[in-house]
Amino acid sequence: MDNLDNDLQLPNPDPIPPSSKKWYRQKGLRAIIVLAVLGAEVSCLPLADNLASGGINPIEASKLQTNPEREEVFARLTRNSWCNKQASKGSMFPDYTDYKFKPDGSYQWVEFTDFTPPLGGSGKWNFEQDASGQWFLLYDDGQRQRLSFNKNGSLTLEGNSLDPCDPIAISKSQTAENLPPIRLSSNVEAALEKLTASKWRRANDFDLEFEPTHIEFKKDYTYVATYRNGQCQNSGSWGATENEIKGNSLTDKCDPRDDTYPESFTAKLLDNGFLFYDYDLYVPENYPLKRGIIWSVFGYSDVVNIKVEYDMPIKAGVPNRFDVEMTNVGERHNPGVMTMQRLSLTHDFVRNYRRSNETIAHVKELAGKDLGSIVLKPGVTYKFSLDATFDKPGKQSMYLNTFILGTTQTWDTHQLYQLYVQ
Repeated sequence: MDNLDNDLQLPNPDPIPPSSKKWYRQKGLRAIIVLAVLGAEVSCLPLADNLASGGINPIEASKLQTNPEREEVFARLTRNSWCNKQASKGSMFPDYTDYKFKPDGSYQWVEFTDFTPPLGGSGKWNFEQDASGQWFLLYDDGQRQRLSFNKNGSLTLEGNSLDPCDPIAISKSQTAENLPPIRLSSNVEAALEKLTASKWRRANDFDLEFEPTHIEFKKDYTYVATYRNGQCQNSGSWGATENEIKGNSLTDKCDPRDDTYPESFTAKLLDNGFLFYDYDLYVPENYPLKRGIIWSVFGYSDVVNIKVEYDMPIKAGVPNRFDVEMTNVGERHNPGVMTMQRLSLTHDFVRNYRRSNETIAHVKELAGKDLGSIVLKPGVTYKFSLDATFDKPGKQSMYLNTFILGTTQTWDTHQLYQLYVQ
């Protein structure tokens, strides 16, 4: 594939919030990996055996495993480029990424989507084996990918299968032992320190049956997700770039929903020092959280971001206050004013809630607020409160419904939450 040999320019995509785990499970779509080449240099993280008590130490080339198995993995990775032959021939999911791992420690990638020209980039790579025997590719932007070879000669990177493609020339002096060590930017190093400094606690008590209450990022690049305040735990591997944290597990032991997808997540550190994990806010374990927070209602948050604070836990038979902030984000691809019509809470999903003439139907609501068709210009925030009374305690559902008119379309959201009313 000749285009892998070109001098590929790294794209500079707009920051995109992490995708919701719930959405991926419903749609079965695959995440697209975007790599970034970073600037200032510090050394990569080692495995746990090489950690100093004060934090994360640099890794030296001599400390990477040097053994026949490692040399065999190196030889197979660098023998040829890797591409998805089936996807390139046409499939239900045509997006795919081709890789070329060169024996000098450099790599190139090209991501083929419906965008033209295709995205691409380059950087440095290495690889290592963890304590359980799993092999991981290490990239100089901080990303880590679990790798394995299949009996048919294909390569699997975090569940994505790649076929051997064009051969790569290699000299006898190019070996795994001679791969240069990975260098990370100071920004990535700071993110790693922040993530591993504390366990992280969920900032609201919605969806606790299938979303973790605590997350712990360990310095050996494993993580532990704790569900239902300790009733169940699941673990996997993680890595962090300057803009994104990605985690993947081979199992999903704690989600009671009937699906076949192993646990995975994307996250990022916010400017306020909190963690935005699969569209939910997490705070350091000992942070004094006074109220529950929905940091961003999943839906059209790149158009109008909706933040909600509420009295936690929610109690039956008394008014529970919800404080709402709606902000016209004003992204470049969604410019213009937004007209705020209504926000409501309902137990059930309501069909035909919005009528064909753009008016809102009168339905049974837990609470509702007529927003008076307030017009929000880009960058402007509107704040208001409403009270909701839940008649009975116990497990129940709640839809948060918003009705928003744009200049060319509606941006309505109907987000389902599961909650336990006390």
